Amino acid sequence: MIKLFCRHWHTLLFTLLCISRLQAQIDVLHYKALIEPDIQNKSIKGKVIISFSLVDNKIEQVSFSCSSLVVDSVLGNKAVPFYQENNIIYIKTPGLKKVNTNYEVEIIYHGKPARGVQFFPDLSQVYTIFGWFATMPLRINLRLI
Repeated sequence: MIKLFCRHWHTLLFTLLCISRLQAQIDVLHYKALIEPDIQNKSIKGKVIISFSLVDNKIEQVSFSCSSLVVDSVLGNKAVPFYQENNIIYIKTPGLKKVNTNYEVEIIYHGKPARGVQFFPDLSQVYTIFGWFATMPLRINLRLI
């Protein structure tokens, strides 16, 4: 099991990557991820808790890039409606309307990362490499919009 605690590193990524218009509507404050590799099957499962605040109170959903990962569920205070399309998860946010108020969502997921991780089953080892951000849902889009 790998524990990953990130705080404010996303600011650097934002300067390097193009983000969508939807992404400008929230400010991600913190990621807390728990990622469990399955070395033999070359896959991972995990959960990420994303803390954010609204910049715009008129939004109906927020989006996160999830690469090739499959999202199993999204939780706030209760189960939250979502859908996944073209490597992006869209989370419905009809009840969130207060700007500059901190909110959290917990995303449970699994899958085989397309990049960022190398598995070596014969050695019972796994390594993260540049692009490790493909191992959890994040607030970036890796495609130009």
